[in-house]
Order: sequence, then C-alpha cells, then structure tokens
Amino acid sequence: MAVGVLLVISGLLQVRGAFSSVSFDEREIWWTGALGAGKRFAWADITNVEVGKNRNRPDSGDVVRVTHREHGDFKLPAVIGMPGAWRDPDFETKAADVIATWRAATATSEPAA
Repeated sequence: MAVGVLLVISGLLQVRGAFSSVSFDEREIWWTGALGAGKRFAWADITNVEVGKNRNRPDSGDVVRVTHREHGDFKLPAVIGMPGAWRDPDFETKAADVIATWRAATATSEPAA
C-alpha cells in the first residue's frame, strides 16, 4: 500500500515537472503550470519574490513565491524544493537566480549627489 502511494506521488511530481516551466529575462517572468495555464508579469509589477514553505508546516517543501501588485501571490510551479530525497539539488540556485533577476530589474538608481 505505502509503495503504491509513493509511486503515485512520484508519478504526479514527474508529470508536473514535465508539463510546467518557469522562464524569465531582465524584463519579465512567465510560467506555465501542469495543466497548461500560464502567467506572464513584468518585473516592475512584482512587489516581492521570496522562498517560503509550500504549507505552514516545517516538513513541507520550499517554493518560490512571487507577489504581483494587483493579482496577489503565486507559487512558481517548476521551482519546488521538496524535503529529503525528493529535493531538487538545484533548487537553491534556481531560486537565487529568480530573486537576483527580480532585484536587478527593480533596482532604482539613486540620483548623484
């Protein structure tokens, strides 16, 4: 029974990973979820990008959450750090790249004194 549940979970994670994607450049971020629904936002409209727990439990996976100024919070579908053996070994790098790109895109230059 437990093996069957693990196989189902593994299959669902693989399907989600195969059909979801996150891309970004210096102007915007866009992603497509496992069911094909997508979002595209300019970095200028994003007020926060952070790593947090998927749920309010310490054993839940980490996610990258973006906050749009008008549409609220979104979890990036393909950047997920599951706990233990399920964890994407590149999660920290992927999350850091998204956050650094957002910060660079939204940094305002201060006027010279």
